[in-house]
Amino acid sequence: MRTIEELARPEVLRWENYQVQPVTGCKMDANESSFPLPESVLQAAIEWLKHEDLRIYPDTDCLELRKAIAGRYGLSVHEIICTVGSDQLIDYLSKAFLSEGDRIVVPRPSFSMYALSAEINHGSAVPFELTEDLRYPVDQILEICRQNRPKILYLCNPNNPTGGVIPEEDLRRLIEGTDAIVALDEAYAEFAGFDHAEWTKEYPRLIVLKTFSKAYGLAGLRIGYGIAQAPLIRVLDKVRAPYNLGTFPQILAREALKCPEYAERIRITAAERDRIYAALAPYAGRNGFMIYPSRANFLYMRTGSAGIEEYMLARGLSVRFYGDAAGTIRATVGRPRQNDALIEALRAWVTVQAADDKE
Repeated sequence: MRTIEELARPEVLRWENYQVQPVTGCKMDANESSFPLPESVLQAAIEWLKHEDLRIYPDTDCLELRKAIAGRYGLSVHEIICTVGSDQLIDYLSKAFLSEGDRIVVPRPSFSMYALSAEINHGSAVPFELTEDLRYPVDQILEICRQNRPKILYLCNPNNPTGGVIPEEDLRRLIEGTDAIVALDEAYAEFAGFDHAEWTKEYPRLIVLKTFSKAYGLAGLRIGYGIAQAPLIRVLDKVRAPYNLGTFPQILAREALKCPEYAERIRITAAERDRIYAALAPYAGRNGFMIYPSRANFLYMRTGSAGIEEYMLARGLSVRFYGDAAGTIRATVGRPRQNDALIEALRAWVTVQAADDKE
């Protein structure tokens, strides 16, 4: 009899599951919102649960939610697709456009699901490295695309985990310089104050990936969506699972779109992000410590030593650790008290490192 391992695809056995760290202490590791649900959204959820029947399947086409999103951008419902988080949309892109051996081009470091989704769907990922100052190397990317003829080029803007943004002239060069589908991941764009959904009217191969998980604080409901011209959306709809997004997420996403409180929450988060950066930037260059400018709701840092993980956890701070010798971390912007604790811990870390080096 064949074993499970013999029946499984060999490449699947080589993959590692997406890893999530155990939650300990102050949670600043997953780029979630630090705010509770706005009262209006919470009340809408409570009222809906009182009167609705969860025995009934959800609207498989998410029509009312697509109408609400389309109204926000001045688009047609035929230019919107709703998914279970951006991850499912990334998977649909792979399913719809990748055949055996097809390639995608992805930034590194960036969101790991771009490459993993391609490999799951029998494609492969060709990475390009960010520059030393964490910018997108436009000429190099275009040359990689010319040589590899990818089906999809992924651009993450602001980039996760670095927080940097692509200048608009570079973004246009990248979109116009390839014949691939350009998947522009804007999961954190609200914190950067820009939005490129309008560009889809100009570029038929552009799809903008959006989410309610970050700025809208609905990560637990897993609501994503894509914006593109109708022909591209029609292709993605062919691989979309029926009833993929539940009724409750659809309802709360519509309520979130109507809630005016989010604009102020985004402003506060961006201001706290800039405060953390300003407090730690004077320490850059000392004992391997480096902090990078960010336009997202997190900050990317190299701390000089892998010992940073034990140090931070001992102080009750759970950030994203990358486990490298440079002690690279990504810290989500939290509430002021959390951010103060982060600043204090990292200032002390640099000071301790400096004292150790002198001994």
